[in-house]
Amino acid sequence: MSSASASASGFAASANARSARRGTPGVSGAFRAYRAPPPGFMGSAFGGRRGGFGDENQALWGLIAANGAVYYAWAVSEDTRFMRKNFMVSEEALARGRYHTMLTSAFSHFDLTHLGMNMIALYFFGKSVCERFGGRYLLTLYCVGGVGASVAHVLWCRQQRRRRVTRYKEGRGNIFDRMDAYVSRFIEERGASRGYYFTPAALGASGAVNAIVAFEVLLYPFRTILLYAILPVPSILLGGLFLLRDIVGIQDSQGSGVAHAGHLGGAAVGALAFASIRTRLRWGRY
Repeated sequence: MSSASASASGFAASANARSARRGTPGVSGAFRAYRAPPPGFMGSAFGGRRGGFGDENQALWGLIAANGAVYYAWAVSEDTRFMRKNFMVSEEALARGRYHTMLTSAFSHFDLTHLGMNMIALYFFGKSVCERFGGRYLLTLYCVGGVGASVAHVLWCRQQRRRRVTRYKEGRGNIFDRMDAYVSRFIEERGASRGYYFTPAALGASGAVNAIVAFEVLLYPFRTILLYAILPVPSILLGGLFLLRDIVGIQDSQGSGVAHAGHLGGAAVGALAFASIRTRLRWGRY
């Protein structure tokens, strides 16, 4: 997920494909050939394990095809207002009742590099999820991760907007600085009263993919991944570095064009999914 200017994928943009399925399970040896029904945390939103969207290959390729179709729609649109209105999530979109953008934005890219990096990570880590939990679980984890990323982005934007208004009210500096702060506060508050917010819209599958990657990293923390197809690193280290990047990036008051809060929101969904599995294993519910 990125703000209006697209960015590269979150955790696994540079992970080597072949190594993503190798290594030592980090939780239990039982996960090496785990084929049970999906955990209760994700429910059964997409039907049975086999057939239709429950089929492993159909689920994975269906997600990739959906992302490709939305990218094509961006590419061929002469007027992108419809796409911006319905495939980007923001404070304004939710204030105006376009709640579907919390999910549709997770399928939306208008930069080919952004799309490609996200789909590479989705394929290799998503394939691993499908093999162990089925296509239904992958679809649900992707969608819940995308919505979680959108919610995190909007909440962060809301918090930042309120900080700006508070800073404007303080009115520090010389008379020109105070006048600028007064005008800025007036514009921001008037816009908010009419349902228009000066906070960035976001789009991209990075948050949804981060949910999948975080889930896999926690499931197999010591699996070896080849960074840039050269440097072998344990998945937990790679995941930690990208997590740190987003934690640092979210502090950038100037704005980097990357929705770091959305990345972290997606990763949090993956962590919750992993915690659900650990709990169910502990109580012997598999």
